[in-house]
Amino acid sequence: MKTALFFFSILLIVIGFHCSDRERNNPLDPDNTDSGGRPTGFYAYAEKNIVKIHWQPINAIDLSGYTLYRRKAGNQFRELVSLAPDVHRYEDVVDQYGITYDYKMTVLAGAYESRPTKVAKVTPGPTFTWLADPGDGAVKKFTHDLGYALSMFSGAYSPFRIALNSARQNHWIFSRYSGTIYKIDSYGNAIAQVNVGMPTLWDMDVDTLRNELWVARYGQGMVTLISHNAQVLHSIYDIGHPLAVAVDSRLQLGWVIDDSSKKVFRLQNHYGRLRIEDSYDFTNPKAIALDENDQRMWVADSSRIVRMSYEGRVERVIDSPYYARLIALNVQNGDIWYIDRRASGEFASLVKCDSDGNMLFEREVFYDPVAIVVNEFNGDCLVADLSYEHLGVWRCSNSGVIEHVIENVRPFDLDIEYTGH
Repeated sequence: MKTALFFFSILLIVIGFHCSDRERNNPLDPDNTDSGGRPTGFYAYAEKNIVKIHWQPINAIDLSGYTLYRRKAGNQFRELVSLAPDVHRYEDVVDQYGITYDYKMTVLAGAYESRPTKVAKVTPGPTFTWLADPGDGAVKKFTHDLGYALSMFSGAYSPFRIALNSARQNHWIFSRYSGTIYKIDSYGNAIAQVNVGMPTLWDMDVDTLRNELWVARYGQGMVTLISHNAQVLHSIYDIGHPLAVAVDSRLQLGWVIDDSSKKVFRLQNHYGRLRIEDSYDFTNPKAIALDENDQRMWVADSSRIVRMSYEGRVERVIDSPYYARLIALNVQNGDIWYIDRRASGEFASLVKCDSDGNMLFEREVFYDPVAIVVNEFNGDCLVADLSYEHLGVWRCSNSGVIEHVIENVRPFDLDIEYTGH
C-alpha cells in the first residue's frame, strides 16, 4: 500500500511539473521567460509619411487578434486598429512630419488582452541619411529619424565618398581602394560605374540639373567631369592638388580648392568641357560650401571662416581660435556650421553661426570628426566621428542638443536625400 502511494505521489509531481511547463510555454503567460506575455519582434520605422509596423505572429489556439495603439508624443495612447490573427504587419499613414509617434500592441485571446509590447518610437520625415561605412564595406540608407537602416549597397569595396542627387533619386559612391565610382538608385541598386584610378579622389559633387558629377582627383592633379551615364566627359589638369569641390547647378559653375597653391579656382562647365575662369588666394583652405540662393560661398580657411561672393569679393570673416576643417551650410536660412579642430589628440568643436557669421553656440564633444552635413528640413547637423570614444554618427539639434544616433559604424562620409514632400 505504501509503495502504491509513493508511486502515485511521484505521478502527481510529474504531471504537475509538465502542466506548469506547458503553461510557461504559452506566449501569453506573463511568466513566460521568452515573451513576458507580450507580442514579440515588435518594431516600427517610417518611409516618408508611411509608418511600417511589424511583429512576430503568435501561436495560440484561442488567438482572436491584435490591437495596435498609437499616440503623438505627450498625448495618451488611443486604439488605432484591431487586426485579424493572421496579420503580422501594418502600415499607418500619418499626416505630420517631424512629430514623434509612439506605438504599442496587445494580443487578444478570447476575453483576455495581453500585456502591451515595448513602445516603438518613430519620427517620420521627408529625408533619408546615407553614410559610407568602409568598415562594413557598405553604403547604408537610414530613415529620417536615423532609427532604422532601410537599404544597403555593398558593391563598393571600402566606400569613401557619397554625392546624392535627390531630384533624380540616384546617387554616386566612390570606392577608395578600387578607384571606381558607382551610380546607384535610391534603393541601393547599381546602375553604372566608371573607374577613375586608384585612391586619388578626395571629393566630388553633383550638378543636380544635368546629373553630372564633378570629381576632385587629388593625387592625379585633375578635376574630372562625369556624365549622367558614368562616362568621362572632360578632365582639366591645371590644378595642383584638388582637395574639395562644390557645384552651383543653375550657373554650371564649380569651385575647387587647390591644396598646393592654396587657391580656390572658379570653373565653368561649357558644354561638357571644364575651363578655369578665375582664382582666389587663401591661407590654407580646406572646405567650401555654396549658398546658391545668394550666390556666395563660405570657405574654411585655417583659423578663419571666409564668406565671399561668387565674384571673389570678401564679405565677412569669422575668426576661429584654432583650425577650421569642415563646413556645412543650411541653404534654407543661411546658418553655417563648421568644425573647429584643435591640436592632434585633443577634442574638436562644432560651431553654429547665423547667416551673418554671428556665433549661436559651440559644442566641444568630438575627437575625430571627418564629415558633417545639415538636414535642411529640421536644421539639425549630423557629424561623423571616427574616434574610439565617439565612434559613429552624432546629431546636434537646431537648438544645440547633442545625441549619439547611429552606433557600430565607421562613417567616412554623410549626405542627406530629400524627397520633396
